[in-house]
Amino acid sequence: GTYTLSRDTKDAPTAPTIDRLKNGVNRFNFIGTLGAEVGPVSGRVQWTHSGGYPILGDPVQPRVRHSTPSIPSSRSISKSWA
Repeated sequence: GTYTLSRDTKDAPTAPTIDRLKNGVNRFNFIGTLGAEVGPVSGRVQWTHSGGYPILGDPVQPRVRHSTPSIPSSRSISKSWA
């Protein structure tokens, strides 16, 4: 995963520096993967998470977070061409 300590940017070369982490950019991003292969079958579980960010000026939904699971799998089919 990644935890961002600072993200100072400028909107233009002459503009003042802005710390995006204080203005709605998340600090924590993570992708975890676990997989296995048993004979011709393989599977994987992957979890993607974004630490979220505040929505400025919205009292109904003050923060957004995002997590997504993914479970792809496959099966190998071998054929002899002899």
